[in-house]
Amino acid sequence: MRAGFSALELVLVVALFGVIVAVTTVPLYSFQTRNALEDGLTGVVDVIRRAETQALSGHFGDRWGVHFSETDGCALPTTKYHIFRGASFTSATDTLDTFDLPSNVTVTGVDVGGGCDVTFTRFHGAAASTGSITLTGVDSATRTVIINAYGRVVAE
Repeated sequence: MRAGFSALELVLVVALFGVIVAVTTVPLYSFQTRNALEDGLTGVVDVIRRAETQALSGHFGDRWGVHFSETDGCALPTTKYHIFRGASFTSATDTLDTFDLPSNVTVTGVDVGGGCDVTFTRFHGAAASTGSITLTGVDSATRTVIINAYGRVVAE
């Protein structure tokens, strides 16, 4: 008798391996897309809170805010957002930083008083415009950041 594998055994092992790969790939991809959306949400909330903290402390004696668009206007969807010093992004004294969302995540909606800026008043930290920012992942899942008049930032 010869030692080794028959063609049938080899085909069965390859088929079983293929099934295992197929079964684990879909949940892994789903996990990665959910994780990217959560990372994007965390980054946006952190930067909004950073702008609020800068305004509360009166840093540079000015208002602070976050702008959601790649341009001066409000062009959505976007993958970039900026923290700035001033009453609005277009009249900003300084743009402190520009941030990129994770791949496959975009800001698809900004409903904060008609523009793409979330600004906070100096020393009070109150939001000059309240509303929500919507992030959308590649699988059409969405997460929302809500800013109320007192400057409270809530991720949903």
